[in-house]
Amino acid sequence: MEYEESLERALADLEMLQAAFPEEVKTTTPPSAAPPRQFPLYCSFYLAPDSFVELEFIQGYPMTVGVQVSKYRSPHKTQMEAVVAAIRTAAKECLEDQVEGALACCAAALETWNDYSKEIICTEHDKNDDIIQQPQESPIHVPKVEWITANEPLVDRKSSFLAHVCKVTSEQQVHYALRQLIDGNSKLQRATHNMVIL
Repeated sequence: MEYEESLERALADLEMLQAAFPEEVKTTTPPSAAPPRQFPLYCSFYLAPDSFVELEFIQGYPMTVGVQVSKYRSPHKTQMEAVVAAIRTAAKECLEDQVEGALACCAAALETWNDYSKEIICTEHDKNDDIIQQPQESPIHVPKVEWITANEPLVDRKSSFLAHVCKVTSEQQVHYALRQLIDGNSKLQRATHNMVIL
């Protein structure tokens, strides 16, 4: 794979990742990386204010090299190790399919983090019903978006295109709508060349 194509695919994947997870994703570049952008590319995915995973994209992504975990930090060691394992598994599957993997990796990370958090809360509650739980942050309530999906994909050579449409009334709702669509469909998480039109 040529350098330019690999870089273009990595940048497009990062752009889609930022659209799907605007609150959690922070892109970072090494001080030596001045425009035009070049490898390696970095992105931090925050699971909590004190817990993040830094993903690295290097030349060859996504055909010969998958998403890499370059570092992670969290006071919740066991939980974070489960997250990193989920990311590596998703990255390996995407590499085998030779597709972009940032969305799938971050979705797997968030799902693992949330599942583990629920498990801890339930376990603590079962141990002693008298324990006073710290109030959990309540999620921002955004009305569920109704998506309309095309009945049949448009197929051209080896590519398949499937349209999804919804009505949104604010930029914030765009982010939640994309997240709702992507989180609910593992096939979309593995999709390449996703396009968002406002």
